[in-house]
Amino acid sequence: MWSEPTSIAKLNAGEASRKVFVARDFHGSTYLCYLHSSASGQLAVIPVSTRTRRKNTVECLTQHQQQQAAQNRPDGDGDQLCVGAVSHISSGVLDADFVEELKMIIVLERSQSLVLYSGLTKGLDNRTLIS
Repeated sequence: MWSEPTSIAKLNAGEASRKVFVARDFHGSTYLCYLHSSASGQLAVIPVSTRTRRKNTVECLTQHQQQQAAQNRPDGDGDQLCVGAVSHISSGVLDADFVEELKMIIVLERSQSLVLYSGLTKGLDNRTLIS
Protein backbone atom coordinates (compact mmCIF):
# COMPACT_ATOMS: atom_id res chain seq x y z
CA MET A 1 0.00 0.00 0.00
CA TRP A 2 1.21 3.51 -0.81
CA SER A 3 0.18 6.92 0.49
CA GLU A 4 1.50 10.45 0.09
CA PRO A 5 3.84 11.88 2.70
CA THR A 6 1.92 13.95 5.26
CA SER A 7 3.60 17.21 4.18
CA ILE A 8 2.34 16.78 0.59
CA ALA A 9 -1.13 15.67 1.68
CA LYS A 10 -1.47 18.84 3.81
CA LEU A 11 -0.36 20.99 0.86
CA ASN A 12 -3.18 19.55 -1.28
CA ALA A 13 -5.79 19.97 1.47
CA GLY A 14 -7.16 16.50 0.75
CA GLU A 15 -8.12 17.34 -2.84
CA ALA A 16 -7.97 14.64 -5.51
CA SER A 17 -5.45 14.93 -8.32
CA ARG A 18 -6.88 16.35 -11.53
CA LYS A 19 -4.80 14.19 -13.87
CA VAL A 20 -2.87 10.92 -13.57
CA PHE A 21 -0.74 9.17 -16.20
CA VAL A 22 2.12 6.69 -16.56
CA ALA A 23 5.35 7.78 -18.29
CA ARG A 24 8.61 6.12 -19.34
CA ASP A 25 11.99 7.76 -19.80
CA PHE A 26 14.82 7.11 -22.27
CA HIS A 27 16.22 4.35 -20.02
CA GLY A 28 12.94 2.43 -19.83
CA SER A 29 12.19 3.45 -16.23
CA THR A 30 8.49 3.82 -15.44
CA TYR A 31 6.89 6.69 -13.49
CA LEU A 32 3.45 7.32 -12.06
CA CYS A 33 2.70 11.03 -12.58
CA TYR A 34 -0.13 13.06 -11.14
CA LEU A 35 -1.04 16.70 -11.31
CA HIS A 36 -2.19 18.25 -8.05
CA SER A 37 -5.44 20.17 -8.27
CA SER A 38 -4.35 22.60 -5.55
CA ALA A 39 -3.29 26.18 -6.26
CA SER A 40 0.37 25.09 -6.29
CA GLY A 41 -0.18 23.14 -9.51
CA GLN A 42 2.65 20.72 -8.80
CA LEU A 43 3.43 17.70 -10.95
CA ALA A 44 4.37 14.72 -8.78
CA VAL A 45 6.52 11.97 -10.31
CA ILE A 46 6.99 8.60 -8.61
CA PRO A 47 9.42 5.93 -9.90
CA VAL A 48 7.70 2.53 -10.22
CA SER A 49 9.37 -0.81 -10.93
CA THR A 50 8.63 -4.50 -10.50
CA ARG A 51 10.13 -6.73 -7.85
CA THR A 52 10.43 -10.41 -8.55
CA ARG A 53 10.42 -12.94 -5.72
CA ARG A 54 12.93 -15.73 -6.07
CA LYS A 55 13.40 -18.22 -3.25
CA ASN A 56 12.75 -15.76 -0.39
CA THR A 57 14.74 -12.90 -1.95
CA VAL A 58 13.32 -9.76 -3.50
CA GLU A 59 15.17 -7.70 -6.10
CA CYS A 60 14.25 -4.57 -8.06
CA LEU A 61 14.63 -5.11 -11.79
CA THR A 62 15.13 -2.84 -14.77
CA GLN A 63 12.59 -3.09 -17.61
CA HIS A 64 14.97 -5.30 -19.67
CA GLN A 65 15.50 -7.61 -16.68
CA GLN A 66 11.71 -7.72 -16.12
CA GLN A 67 11.19 -8.96 -19.69
CA GLN A 68 13.86 -11.65 -19.25
CA ALA A 69 12.41 -12.72 -15.89
CA ALA A 70 8.91 -12.99 -17.38
CA GLN A 71 10.21 -15.37 -20.06
CA ASN A 72 12.12 -17.56 -17.59
CA ARG A 73 9.86 -17.40 -14.50
CA PRO A 74 9.31 -20.76 -12.81
CA ASP A 75 5.83 -21.50 -11.44
CA GLY A 76 5.18 -20.12 -7.97
CA ASP A 77 7.25 -16.94 -8.31
CA GLY A 78 5.35 -13.67 -8.26
CA ASP A 79 5.80 -9.96 -8.91
CA GLN A 80 5.42 -7.02 -6.55
CA LEU A 81 5.22 -3.33 -7.36
CA CYS A 82 8.19 -1.29 -6.08
CA VAL A 83 7.27 2.40 -5.58
CA GLY A 84 9.99 5.03 -5.07
CA ALA A 85 9.98 8.42 -3.38
CA VAL A 86 7.68 11.21 -4.56
CA SER A 87 9.45 14.02 -6.44
CA HIS A 88 7.98 17.22 -7.84
CA ILE A 89 9.54 18.19 -11.16
CA SER A 90 7.67 21.43 -11.68
CA SER A 91 5.32 23.83 -9.92
CA GLY A 92 2.87 26.27 -11.43
CA VAL A 93 1.74 23.58 -13.88
CA LEU A 94 -1.41 24.12 -15.94
CA ASP A 95 -1.25 20.74 -17.70
CA ALA A 96 1.08 17.83 -18.38
CA ASP A 97 1.06 14.63 -20.41
CA PHE A 98 3.31 11.82 -21.63
CA VAL A 99 4.44 11.90 -25.28
CA GLU A 100 5.14 8.25 -26.02
CA GLU A 101 6.96 8.85 -29.34
CA LEU A 102 9.50 11.09 -27.56
CA LYS A 103 9.53 9.13 -24.28
CA MET A 104 9.14 12.47 -22.52
CA ILE A 105 6.71 14.32 -20.30
CA ILE A 106 5.52 17.66 -21.69
CA VAL A 107 4.54 20.31 -19.16
CA LEU A 108 2.63 23.55 -19.76
CA GLU A 109 3.58 26.03 -17.04
CA ARG A 110 1.60 29.06 -15.87
CA SER A 111 4.17 31.26 -17.62
CA GLN A 112 2.92 29.66 -20.89
CA SER A 113 6.26 27.84 -21.29
CA LEU A 114 6.42 24.29 -22.59
CA VAL A 115 9.02 22.11 -20.85
CA LEU A 116 10.09 18.55 -21.73
CA TYR A 117 11.26 16.04 -19.11
CA SER A 118 12.69 12.55 -19.42
CA GLY A 119 11.63 11.08 -16.10
CA LEU A 120 12.94 13.48 -13.45
CA THR A 121 15.47 15.10 -15.81
CA LYS A 122 14.61 18.43 -17.45
CA GLY A 123 15.27 18.40 -21.17
CA LEU A 124 14.19 21.50 -23.10
CA ASP A 125 11.86 24.43 -22.71
CA ASN A 126 10.59 26.79 -25.40
CA ARG A 127 12.49 29.75 -23.84
CA THR A 128 15.77 27.94 -24.66
CA LEU A 129 14.66 27.33 -28.25
CA ILE A 130 13.65 30.97 -28.82
CA SER A 131 16.75 32.67 -27.38
